[in-house]
Amino acid sequence: MGLDFRGLLRRLAMKRIAHRGLNTLALQNTVPAFELAVQHGMDGIELDVQLASCDTPMVFHDDDLLELFGVEGTVRDYSIEELQSFVTPKADEFPDVDPDTMRIPRLTEVLDVLPKGPDFLVNVELKAPEVRLMSVTASTAQVLADYKETNFIVSSFNPLELLRFHRHLPEIRTALLFGTDTPHGLNRGWPAAILRRFRLDAIHPEYPLISREMVERAHRRGLEVNTWTINDPDWWAWLESIGVDAIISDDPR
Repeated sequence: MGLDFRGLLRRLAMKRIAHRGLNTLALQNTVPAFELAVQHGMDGIELDVQLASCDTPMVFHDDDLLELFGVEGTVRDYSIEELQSFVTPKADEFPDVDPDTMRIPRLTEVLDVLPKGPDFLVNVELKAPEVRLMSVTASTAQVLADYKETNFIVSSFNPLELLRFHRHLPEIRTALLFGTDTPHGLNRGWPAAILRRFRLDAIHPEYPLISREMVERAHRRGLEVNTWTINDPDWWAWLESIGVDAIISDDPR
């Protein structure tokens, strides 16, 4: 039986991506979490972008601020100054990190501390669950355009936002997200075939949806397969063995 050199090269090149930064050591989506991912030798990070009331892209995941910052409302309800005044009640979970550094950052604040060049991947997820005339996409594209040396991939569950982003910055790679809770049809990534015509570069399926056949089919179509969020060593080993291109984990160490 011949050696599968292509598969071997994929496994050797598989990237370890820190989910919202190294969020087991610092509060997710904060500057310390991303700095720690870099310090621990990760191959990249994943972050989430929403807009403050002034349309500035901020790095935050949740639909509201209550769990992480004990404040009612959403990111969109507050100004930059208000958002960055909030202190997390979870600081005690990260005793080695200064609580004052675990604030909601601007997207630019995060990008400024990350490595440039092709060897470090920055996965920017557009948080846009609904179809709206105005969304996070244009403001985010405007920021990313100023970081020409950064290796970006922009992802979203919303295919429309990927099309919108492509119109702004066609040179930046894009990826379609889908998961077990994604509506039927979308949870198999069917829009990827359409988006591929507009330079879709990857699919980002939640790991229970992945099969060897999915990975092989995607690779034949020229699509990367980057999966989330894997914190189990057995799953990690299997996904690596079938040739996924990147694994997103809360602690990829």
